[in-house]
Amino acid sequence: MIFIILISLFFGFGSYSNNTFLKSLDFFFYDQFMKISDSKEISNKITIIDIDEASLSAIGQWPWPRYRLAQIIKSVYDIGPKAIGLDIILPEPDRTSLKNIQAQFKNDFDLNLEFTGAPLALSDNDGYLAYNLKQSNIVGAGYFYFDHFNKKIIPKYNPFKITDNSGLLHLHKATGVLGNTAQIENSLEFTGFINSKQDEDGIIRKTPLLIEFQGDIFTHLSLSTFLKANGIRQAQVLKDQYGPYIKAGKHKIPITKDGYIQMRFKGPAKSYKFISAVDILNNNFLQADIQNKIILIGSSAVGLNDIYHTIYDSKFPGVEIHAVIIDNIYKNQTIIEPIWRQNLIFGVCVATGIFMAFLFFNSSGPTALFFGTLTWICIAFISSIVSYMKLLIFISPIQPGLISISLFSFFSLFRYAISREASFLWLKKLEANKKELQEALNNLLTTQVTYGVYWIQIPEAKLNILCGCPGEIVKHLMIKGYIAKVCQGDICFETGPNAILLSDVLVQNGRFSNLSEFPILQILYRQGLIIPNHPNNKGEKPILIGTREQVESQKQYIFRGNFGLATKQEILETGVNKSLADEMMRLKNKFRFGMEPSIEDLLDSVIVGKEPVEIKNKVFVQRLRLNVYEFSYKGRTTQVNLNLDSKDTYTSPYSLGYHKIKREDFAIIHSGEGDGWNMSQPSMGSIIFFKGGIYLIDSPPNLLHILESLGIDISEIVGIFHTHAHDDHFASLPVLLQSDHRIKYYATPLVRSSVSKKFSALLSLDEKALSRFFDFHDLEFDKWNNCDGLEVKPIFSPHPVETNIFIFRALGNAGHKTYAHYADIISLDLLYEMVGDDPDSISLDTYDHIKEAYLMPATLKKLDVGGGMIHGQAMDFKHDMSEKIILAHTEQELTDEQKEIGSESSFGQCDVLIPSSKDYLMNYSARYFKSFFPSLDKKDFTQLLNTQVIDFNPGSMILKKGDVPEHLYLILTGIVEYIDAGSDIKNNLSNGSFIGEFNLFQDNLSSGVYRTLSHVSALCFTFDFFRSFLEKNHIFDQTEKMFARIDFLKSTWLFGEESSYAVQYKIAQSIEEIELDENTPAFEQQSSGLYLIKKGEIQVKDNDNTLLETLKSGTFFGENHFFEPEKTSLQFITTKPCRLFFITDPGLLEIPIVHWKLLEIYEKRRKKFEWS
Repeated sequence: MIFIILISLFFGFGSYSNNTFLKSLDFFFYDQFMKISDSKEISNKITIIDIDEASLSAIGQWPWPRYRLAQIIKSVYDIGPKAIGLDIILPEPDRTSLKNIQAQFKNDFDLNLEFTGAPLALSDNDGYLAYNLKQSNIVGAGYFYFDHFNKKIIPKYNPFKITDNSGLLHLHKATGVLGNTAQIENSLEFTGFINSKQDEDGIIRKTPLLIEFQGDIFTHLSLSTFLKANGIRQAQVLKDQYGPYIKAGKHKIPITKDGYIQMRFKGPAKSYKFISAVDILNNNFLQADIQNKIILIGSSAVGLNDIYHTIYDSKFPGVEIHAVIIDNIYKNQTIIEPIWRQNLIFGVCVATGIFMAFLFFNSSGPTALFFGTLTWICIAFISSIVSYMKLLIFISPIQPGLISISLFSFFSLFRYAISREASFLWLKKLEANKKELQEALNNLLTTQVTYGVYWIQIPEAKLNILCGCPGEIVKHLMIKGYIAKVCQGDICFETGPNAILLSDVLVQNGRFSNLSEFPILQILYRQGLIIPNHPNNKGEKPILIGTREQVESQKQYIFRGNFGLATKQEILETGVNKSLADEMMRLKNKFRFGMEPSIEDLLDSVIVGKEPVEIKNKVFVQRLRLNVYEFSYKGRTTQVNLNLDSKDTYTSPYSLGYHKIKREDFAIIHSGEGDGWNMSQPSMGSIIFFKGGIYLIDSPPNLLHILESLGIDISEIVGIFHTHAHDDHFASLPVLLQSDHRIKYYATPLVRSSVSKKFSALLSLDEKALSRFFDFHDLEFDKWNNCDGLEVKPIFSPHPVETNIFIFRALGNAGHKTYAHYADIISLDLLYEMVGDDPDSISLDTYDHIKEAYLMPATLKKLDVGGGMIHGQAMDFKHDMSEKIILAHTEQELTDEQKEIGSESSFGQCDVLIPSSKDYLMNYSARYFKSFFPSLDKKDFTQLLNTQVIDFNPGSMILKKGDVPEHLYLILTGIVEYIDAGSDIKNNLSNGSFIGEFNLFQDNLSSGVYRTLSHVSALCFTFDFFRSFLEKNHIFDQTEKMFARIDFLKSTWLFGEESSYAVQYKIAQSIEEIELDENTPAFEQQSSGLYLIKKGEIQVKDNDNTLLETLKSGTFFGENHFFEPEKTSLQFITTKPCRLFFITDPGLLEIPIVHWKLLEIYEKRRKKFEWS
């Protein structure tokens, strides 16, 4: 009880004190009540003449010559206002008056100045103003002092007689007054003071309306102006039940005992009618805004320092304060602070204490105590709000509210203390349950990263599993926050996965599914698991999870990605001489810090089969079926399915837009300036245009996305120049297999061997696999090699894996132009640290040779400036004499020092070294027609080349499904996709493909949609024109038969994508048609060839008659004959009458995209059979 009494008395007596904390809370509720209750209705009886910023800008700085002020007053007075209040004090004479200037010159220089032509009235500005003040009966301003140091300038009389009949007033007593000059003061019949007072928080809420001076009561400028406007010269201070008020005519103005008025603001500054002073002088206003209105003249300019902070606005003009007061008086809307307010609050505080004591001793539990307390607080607050809104009386609810909250808290703690032992045990149990629940929720939390990739976290077991690892997956993890930067002390590193689940199949929909090199590098180096003395180096290694075949394949692939050619013998086998091989091995030893290359020192692995196997810390994984895995931990499970749908592909982490590129004689397209860690850009690469041919430099991840953005079709690629085998330059090699011709592969035998070993390890094929898909062209180091007329010089560059950088040159009218592509290179400072006389160091000659090659001038040079242990530094090229240098291969923004050396390049930017003087599109057209109609001479189809070339923007619909085509199109450049959603077909058409050719021979509707994925250029023919061409050359019937077969081939997944008409034409010629009845074996085991289902349905079964797959129109079988000549163990049985296309052409494997797809399906079916 003692505590209850003390709390009640403390807050009760607080209402009589000036406690800062309580006052700040009072102010808060006062302001909020005002904001929620205000009607925002503004009086139309008041207009403010504003000396604003516009006026000062037009007329000049303040103070103005007083004749200007007189002009304003006269212009206003002549219209007939109700009253004018001047919120300006003029205590000093106007120094711009002519008579004052004369006196000044006489006093300072003893000169008698004479002015001619000036009217006598304008020789004295103060006199002229005084005259106009007197004529206009304006209300002037003064300011009271409350100290004993300021001079007392006493007005001649008090213009208004205010008598106190209340006996309650205790007004502020002024000791002095600052007024206008005597000349101006004598011209004023009415005055008012402009003193104001802000609250402790700097906000103005009230202001003195009355001040006592030498026994007289003086009025505020606002009240004086109001009284003058209403013809009132006398007023009384009376009292009612709330306290003192001013009785002025019929108006009742509540005030406090010290003479203050509580203002009620309507909104921010300039809520009332404002007219700029310059507009008055220029007569640019409406007379209705002046006539019969109360006019206040003042300034809103910040520089004149008459600005206040209100609850609505921090820059509220002082002159508008007067308007608020007058408006409140007219509308009887001033806030009342009753004289008994403090007593009432004290009584409520005591009552609150009594009520809370009653609750404590009589409530049945904490719920009743809580709701009882809440009810009392609500009563106090609602009562306060109602009294404010209905009676304009403000009684703060804060003291009873604080008492209620304080006592409720005390009572709650008291009750808790009584039963603290039981509560402690209950909370401890609750916390344990909460922790267990949280761990259970987070453990085995599974989220999708992108198509075919998932993230599983088991924090309790300290395991984060990346399920699926296609190219650029590290960038996806960075973007989605699974990889993030953290710091421990001064050491910063990244979070991320520590285990990787591999796909059962290496390739899905033409993309590598397992490219674990960069995720493993991120774990080892960027997470710090392999770095000495790193807080994350705790002896653990990354874990590869999957089938034995894929795990072993990935180990060898990572081994080659880290070490390249691992022995001196492997280097010698590429034709490198012994002394250079020794030097290369010394460099390799420096990069790997003298460690012997071993993949087992870097990785752990878990081989998964049909039975659950432990990964670590009681986390188990089990393979349910092809690419479907189940993880279990502490009785809970989660599943992931790494299979891609036929229409899905691994997504790109960045968007590149669309670019239209003109074919030039010699030009460089910048297709990547980042590295394997740069989230917003592709890895460093370039594309060369030379004499109509397109050549790649390296195959970074997401190459298809890059080419699509640039409008380049895979079929247009003539060759690739390869620098080295790291994934950020290697990962899209399978994309190049999606061409219908073997792309030329240019590299030194050293690099080719390194790439071949990594490629074969990845695919679990022999080292000759790469040569089956590419057309090898070996280059010699340090010599100009002729590549279809383009000359290239490969240069050896030190790197952990075998690397050759390139310099290209071509001859134009202005001589040779050169492009140097330097990826990857090493810092010359780091290279110099490897120089020495000991057997483990490289020679100074090697250093000098490499430095000289690096600094060789070029027309255009692109540099790897990734820094660190294995990449270049921009500062090495500070004195490079190349015409233009581009800095690339970095994840960081360029520094100012780097920008002084070279420039950045945006994706798709083109540097033209030798511009073209011919139209390469016509060259492409002629080549396509020759491949379609090999029996014709070039002159026979010359007329076809003279037709119109149409350009389509990305996303354009060339032909809709179900439409009859109006024209026949031949794709020249760009990428067009064909979609037949009903048949689940989605293919990209190769350049040189027709659109609408099915309508050449009979009226047919389009079976699908043809739409552009990039900028596309195409030849456009009318059907009549093309038919006449076929008939004229006697190839109509032959073409009809071939086009019918090609139309079907184009609709299949195997032959429809990136196979040109020339290739499809050749295949169509080798087709043999077969008809089969229902329930018939689809092919005899000795029949070697490929079967396409034109019509019907076939079931694939194993020897136990288990159904593995159902094949429909457009699918195929028999691919095993190309890879496994012996008999297959699978059965292919028709379930409906079937029509098959039988293809025996062994040249199918010479078409890389067909070869690749046949291999992909062969591996999938083989694994399904093995699993069954």
